Amino acid sequence: MKLKVKQDFNNDDTGYRYEAGDVVEVEQERYDKMTKRAKAQGLDLSDYVEVIKEPKSKAAGDTPAK
Repeated sequence: MKLKVKQDFNNDDTGYRYEAGDVVEVEQERYDKMTKRAKAQGLDLSDYVEVIKEPKSKAAGDTPAK
């Protein structure tokens, strides 16, 4: 999944600082861990990142017939 950073924050595991506007790709497991860690600190992760909805690719044959 891709995340767009809305507000600067530091990665507690690596010390890397993400800045507003950065786009980060993470696995669902990592996102869940980030959500839990933010909640434990009294924060809401959605204040810091926004999930970028990616369009689902159409499989062959999914185009409407004319």
